[in-house]
Amino acid sequence: MQVKHPQPIIEVQGLNFSYGAHPILKDISFTIEEGDYVAVLGPNGGGKSTLLKIILGLLDPEQGSVRVFGEGIKKLRHRERISYVPQRAAQEEAQFPATVAEVVASGTVAGSPLIGRTQASSQKAVRIALSTADIGQFADRLVYNLSGGERQRVYIARALAGQPKILVLDEPTAGVDVEAQQHFYRFLKQINKDFGLTILFASHDIDVITHQADTVLCINQRLVSHGSTDDVVHSAAFRQLYGAHPRQH
Repeated sequence: MQVKHPQPIIEVQGLNFSYGAHPILKDISFTIEEGDYVAVLGPNGGGKSTLLKIILGLLDPEQGSVRVFGEGIKKLRHRERISYVPQRAAQEEAQFPATVAEVVASGTVAGSPLIGRTQASSQKAVRIALSTADIGQFADRLVYNLSGGERQRVYIARALAGQPKILVLDEPTAGVDVEAQQHFYRFLKQINKDFGLTILFASHDIDVITHQADTVLCINQRLVSHGSTDDVVHSAAFRQLYGAHPRQH
């Protein structure tokens, strides 16, 4: 029997990016395989958010290329296959007077194929997303009445309602307490496992993240290290950047 190997889903080659005269990313290259659960770690100002925006096509690199699903990001035909939860999205939008179900349903618009999606299929997608995120009991509640951790699940459910292949999150647990963070990342790992969803998220929280993700990209303007979580956090390059291993949980 032929063994099926994971395929590259994101390919980054030779990225360079600066804001004016200030370099942010220098010669970044890596590949992410389909179904991987990847943490992008690095200090504040190290280029994590910039890297995600380049991968998403929101910023153009000065040099280098990004391919997603084997296509250049600027020519990607099915952008609905990538869902993005930006930094502090839940906090910034929490005061909007919408119910949980309404917020989640908005994700089906971005995820609709060109031929359109029927009302029944959209409703089914919302039900599945609510159930997957375990927030069905909150469907009729206003989002701003939820806790930070619960709101995070709402925005993940909105992303899932579009039925993406890749989920990208930038500092998804900002403003959420440590216990809620651990629950949140375990939830991400579960949907990664259950649905084969490729997840890429940025954070600078070493202690929580390195015990959840399967793969780590350590960025500090340059690619410091890339590989399995255990290999990265025990590497000399990682120790040089952070000074110590993460605490054991």
